[in-house]
Amino acid sequence: MLQRTYVLKDGFSITDMVEQLQALPEYAKAQTRLLELFEPSDDTVLIQQELNILHEALPDCRVVGMTTLGPIVEGMVSQTHTVLSLFLFMESTVLLQSFDCNSMTPKSAAQRFVQQLEALSDVRGIFMSFSNFQLCPTTFIYEVAESYPEVPIFGAAAGTRRVGVDTSRVFLDQHILHNSIIAVAFAGKQLHIQPTYTLGFRPLSRPLEVTDAREDGYVRTIEDEPAINVYKRYLDIQPGRDFHRDVCAFPLMKKNHELMKAWVPIDATKDGALLFSAAVKKGTKLFLSYTKSEYLLRDALRDANTQLRFEPQALQLFACLNRRLFLGNELANRELQYFSAVHPEYFYTYGNCEILHTQKGGGILNSSIVGIGMREGNRTGEEEPLPIHDSKIEQKTASEALNDHLVNFLEETTRELQASMSELTRLANHDQLTSIANRRSLGKALQWELAKQQPRKNLGLIMFDIDHFKRVNDTFGHETGDLVLIKIAETVGTTIRHNDLLGRWGGDEFIIIATETSAEGIAQLAERIRSTVASLDFGEIGPVTISLGGVIASEADDVSSLFSHVDRALYHSKGKGRNQFTSYEEMGILGEAPALRKRSFSF
Repeated sequence: MLQRTYVLKDGFSITDMVEQLQALPEYAKAQTRLLELFEPSDDTVLIQQELNILHEALPDCRVVGMTTLGPIVEGMVSQTHTVLSLFLFMESTVLLQSFDCNSMTPKSAAQRFVQQLEALSDVRGIFMSFSNFQLCPTTFIYEVAESYPEVPIFGAAAGTRRVGVDTSRVFLDQHILHNSIIAVAFAGKQLHIQPTYTLGFRPLSRPLEVTDAREDGYVRTIEDEPAINVYKRYLDIQPGRDFHRDVCAFPLMKKNHELMKAWVPIDATKDGALLFSAAVKKGTKLFLSYTKSEYLLRDALRDANTQLRFEPQALQLFACLNRRLFLGNELANRELQYFSAVHPEYFYTYGNCEILHTQKGGGILNSSIVGIGMREGNRTGEEEPLPIHDSKIEQKTASEALNDHLVNFLEETTRELQASMSELTRLANHDQLTSIANRRSLGKALQWELAKQQPRKNLGLIMFDIDHFKRVNDTFGHETGDLVLIKIAETVGTTIRHNDLLGRWGGDEFIIIATETSAEGIAQLAERIRSTVASLDFGEIGPVTISLGGVIASEADDVSSLFSHVDRALYHSKGKGRNQFTSYEEMGILGEAPALRKRSFSF
């Protein structure tokens, strides 16, 4: 495999490039030829001329590409010249497709692409790009990933020369496309692909819940307030012409499987909604994030060394201009130089967002560098290559040092606040004596299970209390009674299944929420708990037994009725002599009227 990258500048034209690559001995030998074109201009007449030249001069070479993103702020260095990168595969093949999303959804496009991939064996990676900021092709990524979970999907969204004006386009051979997806599958037994994901941003705020969102990327409210308030309140950033520029250094992050993803809003609407390149689901927990130069550079250096050990024969980077906005041009160039040291023929480009999906998670990304190394055959080196070092990472100007001190202060303060919040949450949801779930937590868990369980015949409840517990307290004292409660809670906690929830309802009464069970399963679990407790050694107190009641949820049940049913079953067990289990359903079959007692089931 061979990669050659060309930049059209200083009088070097696309015709000159064609002559050079045609002269390559490997060009004639290659089984598959692919040219990737990244164009900073949004002049479709110019782009069409370039595509026509390539088609006429290189009829045996496929072409894909996209427009790139222009500078976010004045003075920022972005791509100003056309970049073309040639990939020559000696043993591998590619499948290229485009999908017009004016006539189909991203999901249906993915389904069609998956069908086409069935004709291809040994798929190793999929490149994709799309045009139109509001296309939101997340469903395309996830639909393809479902059929090919081990295959990395990577690329970038087409950018636009002027921020806020969508002139993005993607290219396939001679065609310039808008509101479209292009996809390229790479396949071959000897083809190896190494993805890397460079971020370096850190979550800073408390979790912020999305409370209203649409599938087209609009987030209307966060914490039941207009979404824009997150940026107004914490950063004093107002919607307006420069909104995208102002929020670039402060992406919102969320955890996706093993990866932390960062998203930057493209725009804010008059009613306070935020627009993202990816669909954000209601209920998603977001975090405002921050970084410092050292974090970004260290992550980039780490991933450059990962690619170095891989020994790529081709290397492509899809980077985010947010990093350049934060780092400045000099440091942003330095992190790219790490990858240049790995493979001098590499290329990088800036799109409206980055794309990477692997088994670790991912999807539509911002503020990152997605690196894709490719190689046909095995590594040639027998020993690990010497790693790339950068001794300048820790060298800072006075203003950078001051900024880092402030960031360290924010980090430590945030850690302390998060620790305090975690402890308060634990105290709010756990019984202080036994450390198991408390009444409030049990009620919330049961509400959630009732809303989730369809059908409800798989959800069960057990309630038990300690027989003659008042006698224990009166005879041996409340401290001894507390020790009995703790020992029983610990014992039952190790007796139930891992997906069951044990909690203290109050006093000597306990509740178990059992999922994925049946009436027979509840009876077996209750008997196992009863016999285990009865066999415990409580020393001078003597034997301690418990009485239990159980119920399986019906379609008509709510939290209050379930607690009422299980309480009646427990009361029935006590009335029949204690140290036994009664199911609410069994009481109805036997025609025994459940005993009633006035109870409050609020939580």
